[in-house]
Amino acid sequence: QTATQTRDAHGGIVESWATDATVWAEVTPVGGDESPEADRMRSSIRHEVRVRYRTGVTTAKRFLWGSRTLNIDSVLNDEERGRELICQCTENTSA
Repeated sequence: QTATQTRDAHGGIVESWATDATVWAEVTPVGGDESPEADRMRSSIRHEVRVRYRTGVTTAKRFLWGSRTLNIDSVLNDEERGRELICQCTENTSA
């Protein structure tokens, strides 16, 4: 998904996300963390996401995996062969 910004009726900026494409992916959880945030715990889960190579996948984008949102932290072209991308992603949740 790609973020887009528009102005609302009052001139404020509204961010929304648009789906670029639907692709098959292998999603593997690789770790997690919890930290206090205000009056609750914040959890984050790190995932490795493998997709077929495609241009335009950057850290400014994110993946939707069912109802879950995976923010892209890094993108690697596996073996620099243009066949597969390995993305390190973070999913933030509130406990």
